[in-house]
Amino acid sequence: MTVRHRVIFLAFLSFHVIVTDCANNSQDVTVTIPKGKIRGLQDHTQSDTTYYAFRGIRYAQPPVGDLRFENPVPIGAWNGTYDAREDRAQCIQGVSGDGSEDCLFLSVYTPSLNSSTPLPVLVWIHGGFLLTGNASFAQQDPEFLLDENIIFVEIQYRLGIFGFISTDDEVLPGNVGHRDQLLALKWVHENIQYFGGDKDKVTLGGQSSGAVSVSVLTQSPLAKGLFRSVIMQSATSLCLWSRALRANDTSFKTGLLTGNITQDSRKLKEHLKTVDVKNLQKAFQTSFGLVTAEDPLAGSGIGTVLEPQSENALFSNNSYDSLKAGNFNQVPMLVGVNSNEASYYDGPVVFLMAFSSRYDVDHKSLAPIDMTDDDQKRLEAGNEVKNEYWGLLPVGLQDNHSITYISDSQFVRPIREFVRQTSKHVPVYFYEFSYEGDDIGKGDSKYAGVMHGAELQFLFKKETGSISDRDRLTRRRLTRMWANFVKDSNPIPQKDPLLQNVTWPTSTVSNNFTYLDIGDDLVLANNISEKEMTFWDNLYAEYGKGSYDTY
Repeated sequence: MTVRHRVIFLAFLSFHVIVTDCANNSQDVTVTIPKGKIRGLQDHTQSDTTYYAFRGIRYAQPPVGDLRFENPVPIGAWNGTYDAREDRAQCIQGVSGDGSEDCLFLSVYTPSLNSSTPLPVLVWIHGGFLLTGNASFAQQDPEFLLDENIIFVEIQYRLGIFGFISTDDEVLPGNVGHRDQLLALKWVHENIQYFGGDKDKVTLGGQSSGAVSVSVLTQSPLAKGLFRSVIMQSATSLCLWSRALRANDTSFKTGLLTGNITQDSRKLKEHLKTVDVKNLQKAFQTSFGLVTAEDPLAGSGIGTVLEPQSENALFSNNSYDSLKAGNFNQVPMLVGVNSNEASYYDGPVVFLMAFSSRYDVDHKSLAPIDMTDDDQKRLEAGNEVKNEYWGLLPVGLQDNHSITYISDSQFVRPIREFVRQTSKHVPVYFYEFSYEGDDIGKGDSKYAGVMHGAELQFLFKKETGSISDRDRLTRRRLTRMWANFVKDSNPIPQKDPLLQNVTWPTSTVSNNFTYLDIGDDLVLANNISEKEMTFWDNLYAEYGKGSYDTY
């Protein structure tokens, strides 16, 4: 940016930003975007970094009434000043039913509204199995990232049946929750400059199903040009649980429970649009539970689906094939896992124990459903899985065996495979988070290793009390690397004493899947879970059915 352009940029920002004192000595701040004025608040981090928060900005029309289950509609212009000083309603939660259909909001946190150089941006998609979660300040307080001088945007999107109903046809093709995410990204692209951000330096990040969403959007032609790098924590589109192969069943069962007895997609859609929110949610919870319980290892009863092929499809191609061929938005990636992902998941372990007699009789379901559609081969593969993880013990009798199996099959293997395929085409920085915290990131797991989601307590401020020096150091390292990636598409672009002067190379098959082990120290390592991954590689080589071994 030339001096002349910088002066013009600062003058432009000063016209669009107004700061006013409030009676309680805090400060309101008003930003003007093309569709109207937005009022936020000025605040400070623990490190005394000044930042400006604009919470609960509406980016789409309320998806209610006839807009239920439809693609999101951009918000129009408004009169007056939009109040963005507090969070708005969360989307209806798939478990509790709390929340509102009117929930398409995003929040912007920026350390500067008039920086001489526009700041890079991290757009965050929350996790929660596409059933729960929100973009509240309480859940994702980004102050440690703001200390690193980047802008943080978090978005809400429809969940459960409201965001992912599908009948596998053009009537209800599915993935409207992902289309909410896409529209929010477009909003950022069009408006982040008014908050001091650079629309050409947007990183899209997420954890768990948020990472799945990032993976899906990375493979969507509709999202091309909306971000320049991506962060995927603990999931990708190759994770077995990330796809809903039975969403059609869940959708029609929900209809049946609310009085729709036909198998006609249009009639189902028309009917469900008229059902009261509480009754619809109650029916969905029942149908989702019934469908998922049929085989808890065969993916979710609602979630991401492959849409029918069309010019407007968001996600309609075989993910594995797309990644292998380089048919995705080719941007640098930061991808990783925690050291014992499934130690968080009491649910799958309970399922395995509850259905242990079934899995002991029929080992077929222990083989990943994405391996082959040949039942005999899948049974043979399942027998090998049973022997590898449980030996002569019954399935589910030893929960630590089940947790290892779920961690390997549902997380490490598909994430490593994602790295294998994408690293042929783009720079991929691979990591394992193995740091077990003193005061944060501990959870209540009785198992060794770091559970699913524990690293979020280091990225975001969730604690109310003090934390140990070890925890604080790990937090500083993690937020520094993530912010570096947002700024430079490289988590360690230069020697840094805080980061122990480590050089973090990209991961490839030829360098044995080099990854950074983020523990008490930052240590480079190769071949994550080598013994277990060799087992899975051999299993897929022997029983896998080509491009069927994917979603």
